Order: sequence, then structure tokens, then C-alpha cells
Amino acid sequence: MPRSPIIWGAGLSVALRSIPSLVLPPVLAASLPYALVRCLPPDLSPKFLHDVLELPAPVRATVVLILYALCRKVIRDYQRYADKKRFGPDVIEAPRAKLKWPQVSAILKDVQITNAALGRLLCGRLGTVFCQVWEYFYVAYFGVGRGVSILVRLITESEYPQILTIEPENIKAILSTEFDNYEKGSGSRAKMFSVLGNGVFNSNGEMWKFHRSMSRPYFSRDRISHFDNFARHSDTAISKILSRFSEPARPGVLSAIDFQDVVARFTLDSGTEFLFGRNVESLAAPLPYPHEKPTDESASFAAAFGRVQGHILFRMGLSKLWSWFELFWDRTGEDMKVINSYVTPILRKKFEEKRVLFKCESARAEEVGDTLLDHLVQFTDDEVVIRDEIINILTAATLTFAVYMLADNPHMMSRLRNEVLRRLGTTNYPTPEDFKEMKYLRAIINETLRLFPAVPLNQRKAIKSTVLHSPDGKKYYVPAGTNVPYSVFLMHRRKDLWGPDAEEFDPERWLDERLKKYVTPNPFIFLPFNAGPRICLGQQFAYNEISFFLCRLLQRVDSIELVPEAQPSRTLPPPEWKSGQGRKRIEKVWPKSHLTIYCNLGGGYGNGSGLLPLGHVESDRVFEAGSIGKGERTTTMHRRLSSKGADLRLDIPRDSPYASPMGSPQGQSVPFFASSRNVEAAHMKVPVATGGMMPAGNTYNQSELSFASKYSLSPDPARWDAGMLGQQPEPDDDLHNPDPRRDRKSDAAGSVLTTRGIVNLGCLIVLVMGLLCLFAVYPMVSYFATPETSTLGGYNLGGVNASGQVPDIGNFGLIDKDTPQSAYTHTSFEDGSEWELVFSDEFNTEGRTFYAGDDPYWEAVDLHYWGTNNLEWYSPDMITTSGGSLNITLAKQKWRGMDYKGGMLTSWNKFCFSGGYFVANVSLPGTSTVYGLWPAMWALGNLGRAGYGATLDGTWPYSYDQCDVGTLPNQTFPDGTPVNATRHGDPYNGNVLSYLQGQRLSACTCQGESHPGPQRANGSFVGRAAPEIDVLEAQVDSGTLIGHVSQSGQWGPFNYAYEWWNTTNNYKLYSPDTHLNSYVGGVYQQSTSGLSKTNQECYTQGGGCFSVYGFEYKRGYDGYILWVNDGTPSWSIQGAGLAADSRVEIGPRPIPQEPMYMIFNLGISPNFGAIDWEHLVFPTWMLVDWVRVYQPKGERNVGCDPEDYPTANYINTFIEAYTNPNLTTWVDDYKQVIPKNRLVDNCT
Repeated sequence: MPRSPIIWGAGLSVALRSIPSLVLPPVLAASLPYALVRCLPPDLSPKFLHDVLELPAPVRATVVLILYALCRKVIRDYQRYADKKRFGPDVIEAPRAKLKWPQVSAILKDVQITNAALGRLLCGRLGTVFCQVWEYFYVAYFGVGRGVSILVRLITESEYPQILTIEPENIKAILSTEFDNYEKGSGSRAKMFSVLGNGVFNSNGEMWKFHRSMSRPYFSRDRISHFDNFARHSDTAISKILSRFSEPARPGVLSAIDFQDVVARFTLDSGTEFLFGRNVESLAAPLPYPHEKPTDESASFAAAFGRVQGHILFRMGLSKLWSWFELFWDRTGEDMKVINSYVTPILRKKFEEKRVLFKCESARAEEVGDTLLDHLVQFTDDEVVIRDEIINILTAATLTFAVYMLADNPHMMSRLRNEVLRRLGTTNYPTPEDFKEMKYLRAIINETLRLFPAVPLNQRKAIKSTVLHSPDGKKYYVPAGTNVPYSVFLMHRRKDLWGPDAEEFDPERWLDERLKKYVTPNPFIFLPFNAGPRICLGQQFAYNEISFFLCRLLQRVDSIELVPEAQPSRTLPPPEWKSGQGRKRIEKVWPKSHLTIYCNLGGGYGNGSGLLPLGHVESDRVFEAGSIGKGERTTTMHRRLSSKGADLRLDIPRDSPYASPMGSPQGQSVPFFASSRNVEAAHMKVPVATGGMMPAGNTYNQSELSFASKYSLSPDPARWDAGMLGQQPEPDDDLHNPDPRRDRKSDAAGSVLTTRGIVNLGCLIVLVMGLLCLFAVYPMVSYFATPETSTLGGYNLGGVNASGQVPDIGNFGLIDKDTPQSAYTHTSFEDGSEWELVFSDEFNTEGRTFYAGDDPYWEAVDLHYWGTNNLEWYSPDMITTSGGSLNITLAKQKWRGMDYKGGMLTSWNKFCFSGGYFVANVSLPGTSTVYGLWPAMWALGNLGRAGYGATLDGTWPYSYDQCDVGTLPNQTFPDGTPVNATRHGDPYNGNVLSYLQGQRLSACTCQGESHPGPQRANGSFVGRAAPEIDVLEAQVDSGTLIGHVSQSGQWGPFNYAYEWWNTTNNYKLYSPDTHLNSYVGGVYQQSTSGLSKTNQECYTQGGGCFSVYGFEYKRGYDGYILWVNDGTPSWSIQGAGLAADSRVEIGPRPIPQEPMYMIFNLGISPNFGAIDWEHLVFPTWMLVDWVRVYQPKGERNVGCDPEDYPTANYINTFIEAYTNPNLTTWVDDYKQVIPKNRLVDNCT
């Protein structure tokens, strides 16, 4: 690319900013002796200062600089030592590795760079050098895979050393658990600024949050299912491949195509249409022949985008020196002109459309367009901001590695094609539901991403000093300003993480026991899309695009065969690879380590937002067409595909509809594939032996395509034999060639009052009336009428609420698009009525995180659950999604003063339900024969937040709407005199019945006191609380070693001696494996509980299956709760079983009427029972395949702030209690008062 001199180059600003740090220290050091001599009195001036000043200038400068450097080093070393000491005596420096010359020489020799120019070194095959260096450090030096330390301190820049890592826990810390402490370093951002600007991939802090907030809502599940985009472009791409095969051979030229070029065009066209609403139409251009360069504009666009990635890699290789090479020019300038020349006109057109649209007030409510650009222009009018965002979303993507692997493994190719044909046949287009069922397809894609991740290397910079951990328990000090590179490429190939076959391409690892052995307990070992808050939001788009193209290709292609003899010599792997380690010795291509721009929308589709995350393979990929003789009966058409030059043969089965195109009669030459878009580009002819009848009069014109052929119409010589080139007249040409004399005669004989004319006039009237209603009547009605709609508090819709939650829900949908249609209804176990699905989460999106603001439905807590004496700290990083399930891990890991680390996930204040069926498909942790774990699935009233003690003080576990002794502390009389029955309680607490502090928000509350409401007509309040219903608390009997689940309701106030009315009319046991639990409560809760035997195989470290658990309930005094174990009812309780009890003078307790939210957690506590420390295995995990909520048809009641039981205003008033887990009590810690009530206070 020729240089274009400019006044202000890309590196000038960076260079100018570095001048003070380069110039000032030596200047100050040189002037210091003079300053000291002048300032100090002669008798105090040291003699050595005068001696220094008498030295010759060069010697003096050298001495001063050496002294300055030594003093600077001493100061920095002391600061580093003091900083490290803050983290404790067990924190050490990362081991220092030195790359000595023999290793350097070997690496440089291995990549053959002796005669290459610097740019080629940094942007071409020298990408291999980085992997060579990493392999040296981690395999030769530290022995990765043999359990030795994985951290290394590489001295590249003295001020900011680098710490390299491929340890999943460290990468998790960088990307997730300590996300706020790692950023894109300023040096890296400066190198990429001329390309990515301040877009989402090249920004930090508030600017990153702004760009992510603009892009994130767009990538909702419903948008990424626009499969018509994939259909158009994949059909065009594949038909171009196959049509090239049928062309007559050109003398001296292989009948071949560049496979990577075709797939890159496919991703470019589908990607730009998805993002902009307008594609570059790169597939419309002719395919280049081998060794020919494409010349169309779209190819220039793609090539320019590829080159700027190389330029960024070049800058990375030069480190801090890059800016001095671009003081008065910009290496990326010419290519960015090409890119911007395409993007900017589209952007400005959208701005103009927005201005026109919003001139009309009534248009403001109209739905915006369906592209990312349409979405972004609603956020800002800043053209630079949006252009930065759009450029950040583009990607150069390829499917070549997947095809290469299939070609190299024919048995896998055959199995995958069988799966595709069984599900889709040879003509049907795939749908998201199809992809969900095609397990082997997903395994192929995952395995390709594992071996060939799009971004092999990445790095972050530590903002503040911190600590990283190694698997052997050592803690390594990471100073502020340290660059921490990490390699997903090497991590994905570690044998200690993936097994001894880690370097083999084996999709079965995603289907057999290895998934649960390696990936499920440690999902951070697989990060093709990164993780944490910057995880790539478009990953589902990538999976869909890859899956769609492979399905369509395999519907038309029977096999792909590598033919290495046709591979160009320059693309062959080096000969020494044959005797190398790992995959080198079996690779048939030489992968190119091309820089792929990192995806800040989560982790990357490799280059940008990532449309296809499969990496780059260098050099030519060609299909070589075999000959097909005219008139031959062709059972198989052989084609040869070259990946990196290695030819592959595509076999098209005889019975494929593409072997006899469009189901046409044999002997008839028709287009192989045709479409209403880019028809001529997709056209080809496949001669087939004559064997059937041809329509009379059809004479195929070999020199000209026919109208029938183009539009795939049944040939009719009377009407459609006109050619496409305009050389033959068409029967309706009169319509397009006016003749005044002829037309006047026709008009004179015509009449408006024909049937057709009347119908057209009626349609016009209807259309006009519809437009008037839309643009006139509807806005007026909307203005004068207040719609009676409510979100019922769901998600706290409308922005950021006081608890800091940021709702971000595509179309506010509560039903997961992956939920099968068969699960949209539920038949009530109680009365057989039909209930409808109101919420579902299938957890199919990989790598979800649940920190505050990450997820629209869920949030993980970060606290110690002290109330039940738990031994673990609940941490958000222990919860993610992998393999289509929610994964909650419990590990033996010291964390914040605790010995264990677990997870609790809740939908508090995001999704709540009032009545219904709460159900999930769960695989319990551990095994059914080892006791001590405490997994739970439960629901709690939204006024109490689990783990936040002050919010539960006086609200849990009440479900009470009476004004009597039941609302008072310890269920005593107003004057404190104990009721006689209160001495018949918990035998472990002196037989005292209750230690509860009283119902804080009772029906007795005086008017004017703090209370969430509502109030009755007489001015009294509805009693409010935070009741609890437990779907399951799983335990293993320490005597019989059989797994059980306790399914219970917790209640307050309490019956006499906790004796609820458990007559046969008030409860029912459905299974012989279920019995009433002997545990009935204690001084803090009364429990109605059933104990059921679990499916003994459905444990994650046992059989691994899933079992359905849930409860169905109806609210109120006449309600019920029915629990489900292993998919069938286990036991139920009627509201009558909680009737009034005169012995302790309490009234009836209703089945909970509060809006309830969902909770899943996994911990360990001696309070729950004995713990088998000898046999428990850590880490362990609980998996949730899906969770769903149903409610009776026509009785939908979801949301956390319903009108009859509001919570939002109360929560926002006392928000500190709901966000600070250290506040454990309402009065002593939170310093609030208990509302006055008329039983013990004087209400005025």
C-alpha cells in the first residue's frame, strides 16, 4: 500500500505524549548537580558534586544517568516490595523465565524468517513465532500438562513486565471475577485507534459501557433468528461453487474456485445485511480463477479490512516504537478510506431517514428498522460514535477449518451428513429448533472452535495491584500496570484440562462422559467467545451462521476428500513438522496466525463482533472440477476442494435434488440453482441423459438463457420461450412499448365500471381509511386514553432502579425462544385444568454471567450466608451456563475467609410470580451415596432478599394477615406475658416456641407508618411478609446412603408445638417413596415438609441424568401446594391444614399470596446434617437444564410489584437494606424503627 503523507500521522500524538517521560528524567538528572551546588551552602555542599561537575560533559552525563537509573530502580523495587507485602507473606513474584539465544535461534529457524521483511515477519507466518514462544515457556520450560506452574514473567519492558497465563482460574479472574481491575491497556488501544476508534472493542470504563449499552439490546434471540438472511446468501454461495464445477475446462487453467473466498463472501454479505440492512453483494461478482485476484468493490472492502488487521499486528510487534514509524503518515489510512467509503454513505442515509421519520410526531412510536444501524441511530446523532461502533462489529470470518476437519475425517463427515439428512432431508431449510436437536453438528463446531479458536492470544492490563493463583496453590503478585497476555489456543489444547487426546479432533468429547468430566465442572477451559461482561453478545449468531452453512452444504455434498498432491509447495507445512509434537506432525495445512481483532462484545467472534469464529487459514483454497461429459448419466459429480492448497473432492449424490436440478425431467437442461436475487450469478447447466418425455415444442436455446430457466417456471413454449437478452420478442411486449393509435382504440373500448375496476377502487378506499386510522385516529386515541397495561414490576422496566439493576431484555420476552412448543402448556396435577407457560429459561446460551446488571432475569449474590452457618462464600463467578445447562459449582477454595466457594442465583426484583407451577429439570450435585452437600431450589417473597438479613428481619417466614398475638415478638401477649402454649416448642431451645421478632409489616400497623400497602377500605393494612416454599433441599441419609429431597413450606406464626392440622383431608401422599418429615420446625420457623426418595441416577457425579422437581400452588386460605419429585406428584397440603389455632391464639395462615421469586443455590453446612468429609469430592456442581413457570389460562399474574401486593416503592425507600448484606438486623444494624401497631402502641 503506497504511503500518503499527512501532516498529523497516527503515531504523532502518541510520540508527543511520550516525549516528557523520555526527555525530562535525563534533563532533571543532568541539572540536579548544578541545582544542588547552587542551593546548598558551600560548607554543606558534598565534594563529590563538585567532582562530578568537573568531569567532561560526556562522562558527567553517563555518570548522572547511571546514578539516576540506579536510584529509580531502587525506589521502584521498594515500592513493588511494599505493595506486594500488602497481600500477605504467602504472595510471591511470578517465576522469571529467560528466553536464551539457542531457543531464539531455534524458533526463528523454525519459522524461516531470515530473508523476510519486517512487515512480513510481523503480519505473515511470524504469527507462529508467538505460539512458538508460548510453547517454549509452557511446555519446555514449565511443562504444562504435567501439573507444574503455569505463570511466567517475561521481561519485554522493564517498567511493565508481562505475566503470561493459560490457567482457566486466572483467565476467569481477568475476564470475570476481577473484570473491573483489568482493562485494554492504553498502548494497545493507541495501536488500534485509527481502525477501531473509541468503539466497544477498543474502549474502557464509561465509554465501553456506553457502546455496549448501545449494541447489547440489539443482539436478542429473536433477532439472531433471521434465517432468511442465511438462506439467501448460503444458497447463492453454494450454487456458485457447484455451477463453477460444470463449466467447460479452460485451456491451461484449472476449473477451480477459491473456497475461502466464497465463504468469506457469504459471511461478508450476510453480515453486512444483518448489521446495515444492505449487503455488499460480493457474491454477485464472478468467482476468480486460481491465482487471480478479485477486482470487485466488495472484495476491496474485505481485503482492506483484512489488511488493517495486519497493520495492527505490525504495530503490536514494534511495541512502543510503533508511533515513531508513523509520525507523518498512517499505515491504516488508505485501507480505512476504502472501509469508510462503504460505511459512511449508509450511515448518513440512516441519519437522514431518522430526521425525516421524526419530523412527524406520530412516527415516534413506530418501530425502528431491523438492523444494528437502525438501532444505533436511536441512541445518538454522533456520526463518529456510530461509525466506531459499526466498524467494531465487522469481521472477516471463515468456515474453512470446519471443512478442513471434515475432509480429514471422512467418518465424521458421513455421520454429520446423516444427521443433517435425517433432520432436514435434502431440501428443507434448518431452523433454530433443528439446531437444538442436531447434537453432533454442535459438537463438530465446538471441537473446531476448541482446536482453532479465532483469537489465539489476547491480553489485559492490571489497573490495580492484585494476585493470581496457580493450580498448586501459589499466589503470584501482579503489580499495577502489568500486561497479562493469555492464550486460549494453548489452554484449549492442555492435556491436563482436556485429557490425553487434547490435540486430537474428536467431536465425541462433547457428547460422552468427557463433557461432564472436563467442561461441565470447569466451563472456563472453553472460551471461544471470551467470557465475563465483555463476552461476545453475537455468539448465537455465529453458531447459527456456521450451522446453517454446513447444513446447506451437506444437503448437497456427499463427501469431501483431501487430495494433498495438488497442494502448492509454498503452503505445505515445514518438513520438520513431521517429527514435531502434537498436531504439527498430522497437519496437512499451515495455519496462518493472522491478527483477528478482539471482540469486546463479550469475547469474540474473532475479529470484531464476530460473525464466524473459525480463524484464518493461509493461502489458496480451490475446488477443482472434474469433467462431466455431455449426455452422460452422472451418478456422482467429483469436485476437488483445496484447503490451504490441499484439494478436496465433493461428491454430489445421484439422488440429491441438486444432481437433477429442481426436480426437472431428465434430458432437460435447466439451471442447477436459481433465485430471484442474483439469478444469473447462480446459474449453471447440468446435462443429464435423456430418459423422460419433454414438453412438446420446447427447444432449448444453448446460446441464450430462457425466461423459464431463470425463474424456474415450468417451460411453456407458447408464452415463456422469450430469451433473457432481449433478442426475441415476448408476448406482453405491447405493455412496455407504447403505441398511441393502438392504445387509443383500446381505451375507447374500455370502461372503469368493470368488476376489476370496482374491486381496485374498494381496495384503495380501504387502504386510505387504514392509513387515516394509523396516522390520525390512533395517535389521538393514544393521547387521550391511558392504556390499562402494567408490567407488574417485572424486571423493574423503564431504566435503572434504586437497586442498581439495569434491565436489558429483548422485547421484554419472558419465554425462552428455545423452549419447545410441547412445553407451552401444563396440565394441573390438582384439577386437570390446562395452564399456560408464562416464563422459561433453557440456559442454552454458553458462558452467561450473572453479576449485577449482566442478565435480565437472574442475579448471583456475593456474600456469606451466615444465617444457616454455611461454610462457603457465595460468589457470582461460581455460576455460569455450559453445555445447555445452568452450572452452579461448589469448590474447596479459600475465599474471603471461608474454606469453600459456592453459588446462589436468584430472580429477586426481576421476575416474580403469584400462584402457578414453578418447575425445573435438575441434576443434583455429587452422588446419591455421599452425604453433606446442601443443594436447594426454592421461592421467597419479594419483600425479603435472600442473604440480606435486615430485609428478612420481621418478614420471614410469615404468611399472615391477622391482627393478633401471632404478629407479636415470640407470640406472647401484648404485655409480654407468655402464653402457656409457648412453652411447648423446640426441645433444643428450652421448649420455647418462638424466637421470631414479630411481623414487622403486619395487618395491625398504624396509619402513617412505613408499610408497602395496600390499605383496605377501613384504613387497615394488608399483612405483608416474605414467605418461603421449598421445591427441594436434597440430602443423603447417612445411615441408608439413599438420596432424598425435603419439599416443604415454612410458616410463621407457629402452631402449638408446631402441630399443624395434618389430617387426611389436609394433606396427601402420592408416592410410596414419600412420607412426612419428622422435622416440623424450630424457634425460627415452622415447617410442613415431605421427604421423598430421589432418582438415584440423577446426580452429576453419578449417572448424570436430570430429574424434574417443582411445586404447583394456588394462593389464599382455600389454596394448596402440591410438590413434584422426579416428574410426578410427591405430596400436597391444603390451606385448611394451616387453619386457626386457639391454643396459641393465632388465626389462619394463607397459602403465600406475595409475589415470589426463584432461587437456586449450592452450599455446605453442618446445620443441614452430617458431612462425609472423607468421601466428598470437590469441585462438585448442580446443573439446571431448564426452569419454567406456568399459570392457569386467563389468570396470568407475574411481576414483582403487582397492584394487590406492591413492593417497588418500599424496596426503593429502604434500598440500603436490600443492597448491603452486612446489615443483618432492621433495628440494631440498619438503625430503623419497627412500625407502630395498634396492639401495643397508641395509633393516632
